[in-house]
Amino acid sequence: MLKSTRLSLLVAIAALMGISACDQSEDVSPTDPIESDELNVAASINGAIATDNGSFDDYGTDQDAMLAIDESSSTYWAGLQGSSPQVATVMFSTDCLIWRIEIEENRDGSYYTEAEFEIYSGSIWIPLLTDYKSSAHATIDFAPRSAQGIRMKVMDLVAPGSWYNQVACVHEIRVLGEFQDGPSGFNVAAGSNGATATDNGSFDDYGTDQDAILAIDENSSTYWAGLQSASPQIITIMFSEASSIWRLEIEENRDGSHYTEAQFEILSGASWTPLMTDSKSTADAVIEFSPVTAQGIRMKINDLVAPGSWYNKVACISEFRVIGSH
Repeated sequence: MLKSTRLSLLVAIAALMGISACDQSEDVSPTDPIESDELNVAASINGAIATDNGSFDDYGTDQDAMLAIDESSSTYWAGLQGSSPQVATVMFSTDCLIWRIEIEENRDGSYYTEAEFEIYSGSIWIPLLTDYKSSAHATIDFAPRSAQGIRMKVMDLVAPGSWYNQVACVHEIRVLGEFQDGPSGFNVAAGSNGATATDNGSFDDYGTDQDAILAIDENSSTYWAGLQSASPQIITIMFSEASSIWRLEIEENRDGSHYTEAQFEILSGASWTPLMTDSKSTADAVIEFSPVTAQGIRMKINDLVAPGSWYNKVACISEFRVIGSH
């Protein structure tokens, strides 16, 4: 039976209360595992583990990365100044779908001003985003991504001038998402996994041809832009070999452009056969279905929403992911 799950990005900023690491009078103990679908998949109590590329020995205690996932705001990971960048890596207990990162810092005024985040796809680390900020703490929402782990690279930070070691001090790294049901898999539509992508037309955006290959490069800052005169606007992805697939992840949201109706087909043998028709009213989509075997997938965008100021009403797809296995 076909099941469609669509996750709207949460935009409310959570108020994070920082507790100074110098004040050990209050100890926030880990809670029981969270029962709801949305949970902190990066918590050690949920099976995650954390490592780093160096940690500071603060007053005789090694402040390693596990202290950033213990769900206690009174403990913290302290990076090592000699490590550049200072890196914390969190591996989840299983495949997860994630959509928010929450960083709690605020130890005597130490916080990152630039950090790169990557996700582990099961075979490689993939850039997720770069975050810039000018104060402690961060809440970062993004289109849902499948991942087995996350890595934070602290590229630049602010720390009190009195500190002889300029180190990142992170009380908590939280990653909100859900554990994946069913078999584990990877993005068989990624160019890095041998997939190729074509279209029936692409828009030349400011002198750059925004062709279909940009939707499978695992880089959310690039995108395929369809061609208004092509109706429907079509993107076709061929896998490196026949694959069992069970989930689609579509990332759009470029200045408000998103499809409202799209047909999906799979290549089975020598012919294309219908998989589903998806209708929606917001950007991005996560669509799950019973596993099918396919050599490729095709998306036909029949209708879309784009800003009224655009003279070309084109589909803009940042990433077209297909989760499955060879």
